[in-house]
Amino acid sequence: EWLVSGNPEAPLASWSRYTARTDTLRLANALPGIPEAQPCAAAFRIRAEGHSKAFLWMGLHGKVTVLLNGGPVAAEESRSPYRVGQFRQAVELRPGENLFVFKTSSRAVRLSAQIVGPRNDGDSLDGMRPL
Repeated sequence: EWLVSGNPEAPLASWSRYTARTDTLRLANALPGIPEAQPCAAAFRIRAEGHSKAFLWMGLHGKVTVLLNGGPVAAEESRSPYRVGQFRQAVELRPGENLFVFKTSSRAVRLSAQIVGPRNDGDSLDGMRPL
């Protein structure tokens, strides 16, 4: 479940909901009718029980900057074959709602994101749930 926008600077309340059928978000499918070279954005919210150390596992084809609760946590670019979990970034979640925003270079970006526990072994973070 994602929030998507053809304008990364638009207020989050104006973004559209989009449900990807697989673990990969293809912005071209989520935002039809927008020029391919236009920067776009995607986001999701999760709730954490308390302060938590975790890892963001991201698969990517294209270029993306990732923000967590408004602060930068990663900037990646990949033209190599896409795979889930190809980039892994340590993150710290605060208690309650946490917002991940992915600002992309274009509508052609494909990405996936998973929040995993502090062992960085692929298991979901205990006490986390999507919003």
